[in-house]
Amino acid sequence: MLRITDPVLYTLAIEMERVYRGGKHFRGDNVWTVKAKHKVTGEEMNEELRGETAADVRSVFRSKVTDVVRPYQWKLRVSAAVVGLGRKFRWENEG
Repeated sequence: MLRITDPVLYTLAIEMERVYRGGKHFRGDNVWTVKAKHKVTGEEMNEELRGETAADVRSVFRSKVTDVVRPYQWKLRVSAAVVGLGRKFRWENEG
């Protein structure tokens, strides 16, 4: 829609995305933030892991901390990391 209503701003958005994705703060695609708390000890961990889905990331984390048998010892909150510049999407150059 922005491409149609304001081509100048659209071009600027595409350029900002290109600069961001090439910069030092870009974490890559398929990055998830995992916040975990051990149910017994209260230990907290924050990790950024890669995976296609939240279930994949949970599995990776549980393997990493040897928490693979139910009942699980770690309570996990998994959320997709920010894609770009504070948005849940990234600009695509459509033409």
